[in-house]
Amino acid sequence: MFFKPLTDIAMDALLGAFTLSGGTPAPYGKACTNCVKAKCRCIYRVGGPDCERWAITRGLLCNRLAKQCVPSVSVRKRTGKRAHVSRAAQLEEKIEDLVTLLRNQPTPSSALPQPVPPSAPDRAVSSTAAPLPNPGPTLSIAPGLGTPAPSHHSSNAGDEEDIFVPARTRCQPQKPQKVVVPGTLLAHVFEPSHPNPVSDQLSHEDLPACEYQPGAAEAEENLTTFRRNMLVFLPFVYIPPDMTSDKLRSAYPFLWYNIMTITCRQVDRQLLMSDAIKKFVAQKMVIENQKSMDLLWGLMAYMSWTQYYRKDKPYFSLLASLAKSLVFDFCLNKPPKPPHAAICLRDKLGPLPPKQKTTEERRAVLACFFITSQISTLMKRIDALAWTPFMDECLSVLSKQPEWSGDEVLVALVKIQRLLEQLTQAIWQSSDQKPPAFFVSALKTQLYDLKAQLGPHVQQNAGIMALLYTAELMIVESAMQKPTNDTTTSSYVPDLQRFEAFEATLQVTKKWFDNHLAIPSCMHVGLTFMHWCTMGHCIWSLTHLSFEIEDPTWDRRAVKERVDIFGIADRVIQAFDDVAGMKRQESGPSMAEDVFTKCAKLVRLIKHNWVADTMAMDQRLPTQQGMTVAPADIVGGAQTPGPLSMPLFQLQDTAAWMADFFEMEWDP
Repeated sequence: MFFKPLTDIAMDALLGAFTLSGGTPAPYGKACTNCVKAKCRCIYRVGGPDCERWAITRGLLCNRLAKQCVPSVSVRKRTGKRAHVSRAAQLEEKIEDLVTLLRNQPTPSSALPQPVPPSAPDRAVSSTAAPLPNPGPTLSIAPGLGTPAPSHHSSNAGDEEDIFVPARTRCQPQKPQKVVVPGTLLAHVFEPSHPNPVSDQLSHEDLPACEYQPGAAEAEENLTTFRRNMLVFLPFVYIPPDMTSDKLRSAYPFLWYNIMTITCRQVDRQLLMSDAIKKFVAQKMVIENQKSMDLLWGLMAYMSWTQYYRKDKPYFSLLASLAKSLVFDFCLNKPPKPPHAAICLRDKLGPLPPKQKTTEERRAVLACFFITSQISTLMKRIDALAWTPFMDECLSVLSKQPEWSGDEVLVALVKIQRLLEQLTQAIWQSSDQKPPAFFVSALKTQLYDLKAQLGPHVQQNAGIMALLYTAELMIVESAMQKPTNDTTTSSYVPDLQRFEAFEATLQVTKKWFDNHLAIPSCMHVGLTFMHWCTMGHCIWSLTHLSFEIEDPTWDRRAVKERVDIFGIADRVIQAFDDVAGMKRQESGPSMAEDVFTKCAKLVRLIKHNWVADTMAMDQRLPTQQGMTVAPADIVGGAQTPGPLSMPLFQLQDTAAWMADFFEMEWDP
């Protein structure tokens, strides 16, 4: 027969009986440990070391509950009396501590832990460094840390590895520091209106959510491709040669993810990654209101090589507006102002030195102007980032103190784009969409002077030469427009200025294609979206000059004798096919077509229409204005993907052409 365990009530009643028979209650703080755990009264047994509870359970119930009675050892904590200190004295003591911390605060350059020679201060921290003929030491990020480390790279401007990535402006210490450094909580208290653009960086795990993530080896290869084939055409960011993919991902995850998307070889994966980027931008910038230089660099990469992203709805205006908003939030387009201090500390601290703009901030605002201005020229629906006097200073500093060879390329691109911006504004402000002749002549002179000022190594850059020819083409084409108020139809007076514009357009278009076709096919993956837009414009120019112009002063037949338009089309198609073949060989088959295959099909269609129109002109076949004869009706029944309506491109409607060229929907 088994005894049932006693309940707490029965136990207390039994202990009360023992107390009456001579038991002694334990003094305060002297109860045994088992009674303390059981939360019951501890009664010392007469003549024994054990308390009554455990004596009863050990003697009357069962052996499994027998435990040794261990008295508890307790020492009462006593607090000393505090000396009375007035509230005013406490506040004065805190203020003195804050003043001491602020006076001991290091300058922005001394916050970096890496030693920098006095003769060559870090350009990523201060823009007042002395000009160097060759790229000097740059900052890179050590593995696993946010700490910049000095590195040296070749001064050869043509070196493939001498390409660009952002240097960190300050480190992120592993242990708390006792001094107030920029970016800390105390610094933000005294500098609330001047946030540090790099202080709000995203963590290395804060990436767009996508099923596909590139492996380590693939990521390194993609980063190398981005350096060699893409930054050479638009150096909007500087990536040091010793910057690995892992370090770039830790420092700037969104920029890294966009680079991986642009350079991804598999089209289906590329589209998945691009969809994840759109959701990420909406979540971080619109919902969470995050701001960082990483987001700005990622958006600029998105807009520059957008041909590799999914293009189902218009988004150029939105992306450009988001990029400009980051420039405004960080005040990148304005000169630095002195940081604010608390009113109670201004007299003791004195005037605080203003923050210095870093080289990467100057580079970022110039690149943002260049990209948004090109989008404005293409779309004509959004204004570019407004040019400010401080951006003139940024352009001058970057020209005199280049951090690497790409800065010289960026300066040249921005100067050329500023001329195009002036032409675009003049066309918009003109009632007949034709700028005055003297204005066109002045722009042409400025363009030629700018070209003469470029160094020999800069003129060897295919991207710069392409933009130079594009600017010249737009300038001379502006003189081709007939005034809209010209209603004379009875008699025609030859316009020699228009004839000169036709001739100049043909010559510049030929130069543009010569420069484009000299680019190796392997580097076509790095051409920006605006470069492809310009190629479409040049194809339209050849079509317009060869088949569409109705002017007695212009001989359309002579165009094909002076320029081999069919040879140009064949070489463009061959380059597209070569790149598409290389991508299929590297990545295998995919469900979606890549952009090079689509463009090759469209140029083939254009060539077939050229052949049909040429044979119609030679055989004097009647054709209606603005229509083409299908190649199957003329060229022995040759099959084509279908007739291409003419005109292909209107000078004032670039979006219509690019909608066909990239299968992109421009209208909301």
